[in-house]
Amino acid sequence: GDVNWIAASGTQPAPTWMPGVWTANVGDGANSVELLDMEASRAAYRVRAGKNEPDAHTGGIPLTELSKDDASRVLFAVTLGEAREKHFRGLATGGRIVMAVHGTAESAVLVANSAGDLSIETSTAAVADALGATGDFSELPLLIDAGAPTSIAHSQERSDSRDRAALGITAAGRVIVAKGNLSSDGPLADALIRAGAVRAVLLDR
Repeated sequence: GDVNWIAASGTQPAPTWMPGVWTANVGDGANSVELLDMEASRAAYRVRAGKNEPDAHTGGIPLTELSKDDASRVLFAVTLGEAREKHFRGLATGGRIVMAVHGTAESAVLVANSAGDLSIETSTAAVADALGATGDFSELPLLIDAGAPTSIAHSQERSDSRDRAALGITAAGRVIVAKGNLSSDGPLADALIRAGAVRAVLLDR
C-alpha cells in the first residue's frame, strides 16, 4: 500500500537491531487511524479471556493469564474489545473450547494456533484445523474479506465518536492493528486495506 511506516518505539522482537514492529498514521481529522504492523514470523500470539466473558455454562474455565514463560516475552497486548451489547461469541483458550463458534455470515474467527501463528478463518472446519492441541480462538465481526470491506464496515449509523479498533492480516502474513476515535468502523477498514490487509476482524467482542 501507500502507507509510510516508521519503526515503533519501545520493545522490538529479536534480533532487536532489525525492527519488526512498525507504526503509521493514515487519514486525517475525524477519520485519523493509527496502525501498528508486526512483520510475519517475528512474534507468536496467544488469546486469553477477559474478566467479563459471558458464562457459557459448559464447565470449561477459560485461561485468563499467560504462562510465566510467555509473560516474560510480551511485546504488546491488544484488547479484543467490549461490545455495547452482550454477545455469546466463540472462544477457546489452551486448546479447550469454552464457547462454540456461532458462525454467522457476519463473523469470523481469529485463531492463534499451537505454534502461535495468527489467522482469520471463516469456516468452522478451518477453525478446527487451525486450533490444534493448545491453540486459542476468538469469534469476532468480519470487517474485511478478500481485500474488500464487508457490509458491517459501513452499515452502522454514524454516532458519537468512540474508540474503535480492528485487526487485519496481509497475504504475506503481516498482522496489522488499526485504532482510532471514530464515528463509524469504515475508516478502520479503509486504513487496513490501504496497508494491504486481505482479511480483518473488528475488535468488538
